[in-house]
Amino acid sequence: MRSQGNICGSVKQEKELFKRKRILKEELKKLGWTSRRLEKKPKGCKQKIDIAERLRRETTIAINEVATLVHMGSRNYVNYLLYNKRVSNNKV
Repeated sequence: MRSQGNICGSVKQEKELFKRKRILKEELKKLGWTSRRLEKKPKGCKQKIDIAERLRRETTIAINEVATLVHMGSRNYVNYLLYNKRVSNNKV
């Protein structure tokens, strides 16, 4: 028999996964993109960086999962892009 903690944990994981998908769907709709178009866009385009930033801000998604979900290459590259965006926003 599964413990109550495991059930709660799996429910939280499901909610988190649903939230990630919802955010991605909202962002694609806002841009007028399909998931295929997202794949074709350059790894470091501004819109992808914005999506990655929102996913990190609103979910507990790991950076390597962001890289995969948003088709941005390696986790190191995503970290680099998000860091540069934060730094440039703070210079204003």
